[in-house]
Amino acid sequence: MDSISALILGFIIAIAYILDITYSKKGSWFFGRSLIYVLSVSLPLLFNKDIPNQAFYGFGFGMFFGGLCIYFGIYKKSIKKIEEFDDKDEDLEFFSLLMNGYSDFKNKIKEKRVILEKQQVKYNKTYLKVHDELKKSLPKFILDIYSSMHSKDDDFRTYSTYVMTKFINDFFSNSNARFTLRIIDQEKNEMKCKITTRDNHPNNIPLDKINMISQSLKANKPLIYSENKKYHFDTNNSIETKIFDDYVTYCIIAQDKNSPIISVNLDVKGEESVNKMKAFVKTNIFTIVCDALVLYHEIENSKRGS
Repeated sequence: MDSISALILGFIIAIAYILDITYSKKGSWFFGRSLIYVLSVSLPLLFNKDIPNQAFYGFGFGMFFGGLCIYFGIYKKSIKKIEEFDDKDEDLEFFSLLMNGYSDFKNKIKEKRVILEKQQVKYNKTYLKVHDELKKSLPKFILDIYSSMHSKDDDFRTYSTYVMTKFINDFFSNSNARFTLRIIDQEKNEMKCKITTRDNHPNNIPLDKINMISQSLKANKPLIYSENKKYHFDTNNSIETKIFDDYVTYCIIAQDKNSPIISVNLDVKGEESVNKMKAFVKTNIFTIVCDALVLYHEIENSKRGS
């Protein structure tokens, strides 16, 4: 057998093995079949020195090539069928596809889509409810926080506390929501909690780790945790201990595109509060509230400079 034939043989065996892994049900015979695939490549080489080692290379290349095809051609294509992908859901990981087979994985995708569709229906109902509730309360709230910029002579922290507390009291409650303002600690290179509307203070966020604040700065918009879990910094506090179910983070002031200075965070608990928070973010109401803090910060800085 020449080198090219051995290479092709190893490649074909690898492709057959990859297809078997992906589409077959994993029963008691699966590991036996896996052993057969490996032996079919290795044994001839051990007992017949005339067969070139290229069979091994072909098998390795086939495994690599087949794995890429399965990942991009099946896994990624299947994941796109759902609107939100929970990258911490073990049932939807690539490893789950290989271990449980495509049929089981496809059913998991269908189940996930049904759940997402139900969540979207609930969100739409909450969105309409929030829209109706805000027709009267929102204009007054916006007028109050912006007009108070000129009627009060508070510093930035006092004004921020006023806005954040009023927002929680008007639209949520202290039991199911928490507004937090963080400011950079230059020495420790972390975002440190300076103001919060609840007694339990959230932890600081190190900027040398992957985190939502830095990603919000890069995206130049508020980011919702449930839609961006891969950027969440695990503090083993609010989300992990189920004190809150979701949150939105927004870097409102930065030194440059990579250096956050001030950020705000709204944690919420309960399905209705989560959907309300998302409605605030997606209608830019949350951004408008945060813009008041930014404007006041600029006014205060201009007074210091004059």
